[in-house]
Amino acid sequence: MGRHFKGFGNCINEYFRISTAHGLRRSGWAATFWGKIFWLIVFGVGVAGFVILCGFLVADFVKYPVKIATSTQTNDIVEFPAVTVCNLGSSNQNVNDSIVYCSFDGGICYPYNKFKTYQSAKYGSSCFTFNSRDADKLKSINVGRNFGLTLFLNVHRGSSESTGADTEGFRIAVHPPGSQPFPEIDGFSLPTGFEATVSISYNYNERLGSPYSDCTEETLDSAGYNVTSLTCEAPCMAQNTECDCLPLCQETNVEKQYTLSLWPSLNHKATIMNMLKTSKTWKGHLSDGTIDISQLAAITVYFKDFTSTKTTETKAFTLPQFISQVGGLSALCIGFSVLTVIEFVEFFLSLVFAPMKKSNKSDRQSLTSRSDQSDKSDQFDRSESVLSTETVGQPPAMPRMSSAPSFAIHDFTEH
Repeated sequence: MGRHFKGFGNCINEYFRISTAHGLRRSGWAATFWGKIFWLIVFGVGVAGFVILCGFLVADFVKYPVKIATSTQTNDIVEFPAVTVCNLGSSNQNVNDSIVYCSFDGGICYPYNKFKTYQSAKYGSSCFTFNSRDADKLKSINVGRNFGLTLFLNVHRGSSESTGADTEGFRIAVHPPGSQPFPEIDGFSLPTGFEATVSISYNYNERLGSPYSDCTEETLDSAGYNVTSLTCEAPCMAQNTECDCLPLCQETNVEKQYTLSLWPSLNHKATIMNMLKTSKTWKGHLSDGTIDISQLAAITVYFKDFTSTKTTETKAFTLPQFISQVGGLSALCIGFSVLTVIEFVEFFLSLVFAPMKKSNKSDRQSLTSRSDQSDKSDQFDRSESVLSTETVGQPPAMPRMSSAPSFAIHDFTEH
């Protein structure tokens, strides 16, 4: 047993001498016993430091941190957002009654086939959406209010069916194209006698999915609308309940800046009146040739520019970075590299399989020895068998007498 242990120790020391790990190599070549112990202790301290630092590194990695980068981009063509208008004075006002003038991208938008009726829980069927999910998507190639959407709206004071609102005018919501409108939450009020000017731009958010963040990758809701943050939040807000709504992994927001001003101004009142009298859409509202300007309101929605802001999440700690930092710690603390690890694996496997190889070699030698002995025994048996066969049926051989020397016979005759 002692001899085996001594041989194992010599094997370990030999590995230390050829190892590329600095502490082990110094221990293997140390001239004294205490020198070997010293370098083994130093190596052990280095291993302990490596393990502790790797623990901190792993803890940071499993937090899955992200970096947030913000960039701006300018496009030549931008999809126009959806605009939803609700008449606060009537719950059943159709689009032809509410709109008395419409222009988009510098041209008259009549007939109103780009508007679709929307049934609102609060405002009824008096809501309609421009550039809705069911219409062909409209795009803008020019910026400025002259190339946006301009609407002159008629509240139709004294309608038989009222929404019960305590104000007179309209509720306006500007939202991403194809999304469901929520004018009662994400909207503003437009009273009669005023014009709302809304300048818009897009804001995009891209979030990493699991495990970096808890965001949802849903794109369509059950009704076929594009999912927005309000898709989940609006029902909860309407019921005054708290919901665990996840942010969207891909989100589009419309940034809005709007102002209200008296409309029409004295300088432009005559121009507005002439526009209404010559408009095809206004003729249906003329009964006695007069215009009650107090029932009207105006809204203009346009792009101030085609520059959008994009916020993107990226991985702050990737797997290659993690492996690189582990390698740096191993080199710093214990002088290990990938080749050192391979050397250790090779040495460990040689220790495991060496006894098996020795046992197999002994078995082969024993088997060869037994085979040789068996062959010799078979040859001896065959020799005896042949000898027995040759002597069967022959008379026993007479012993041969040695002949006397000639000089003896000669002496005997003469005598």
